[in-house]
Amino acid sequence: MPKPETEPWLKSAIEDEAAFNALKEIKLLGIAAYHAQQAAEKLAKAALIESGVLPSKIHDIRVLVAAHPNYVNDLVLEEAAGRLNSFATLFRYPAPGNSNEPTFKLIL
Repeated sequence: MPKPETEPWLKSAIEDEAAFNALKEIKLLGIAAYHAQQAAEKLAKAALIESGVLPSKIHDIRVLVAAHPNYVNDLVLEEAAGRLNSFATLFRYPAPGNSNEPTFKLIL
C-alpha cells in the first residue's frame, strides 16, 4: 500500500496515462506526448516520495530517476527519460516547423 502522501501523485499519473491513451486514439499526438511525459514525471516523483525522498520541483525525469536511493545507472532508462523530457514543452506551444508525428513514434 502506498504512503498517503504518494497517493495523489499516483492518481495524477494514472489520469495523465488515461489522457495519453485517449488522445493517442484520436491522433492528437503532440498533446498525448505531453501527457506521457507528465505521467512519467509524476511516477518518478511518487517513487521518490515512497522511498522517503522529497522530490525537487523540476521536470527533468532523468534527474528525478537518478535521485532515487536505489537508482542503478541504466542507459536505456536514461535514454527513454531524455526522450520524454522533450515532450514537457516541445508541443505545448506552437512554433514553425514543429511536427509531432515522427518524434511521437519514439514513445510508442
